[in-house]
Amino acid sequence: QRRAETAVETAAREKEQAEAAANAATKSLAKADKRLAAEKSARRRLQEQSEEMLQLLEKHQASTEGSRAQLADLQREVRRLTAEDGKWARKARAWERDRSMLLQQLDMDRARHKDL
Repeated sequence: QRRAETAVETAAREKEQAEAAANAATKSLAKADKRLAAEKSARRRLQEQSEEMLQLLEKHQASTEGSRAQLADLQREVRRLTAEDGKWARKARAWERDRSMLLQQLDMDRARHKDL
């Protein structure tokens, strides 16, 4: 009978230990589930932020490309206006030379008329 009581006590202790281990494992599993859920949530938020950043980058690139095109257009216009300005500057110098020659001719004609 003593052996039977000892066996029952041993079995009861083993059962308690097994239940305690099962409870600890259940708590540990619950914590792991919570960590996994938090990690999935964080990963989802990071994915959303990454997508938002990608969209902003794409908008910025499109804006930059538009700005580059505008800059190229302005540079072409500046070159055209500079060339045109050079053309008018050459014409102005030619007109000034012609004017100067005409004034000299006028002075010579006046001098000749005084002599007559």
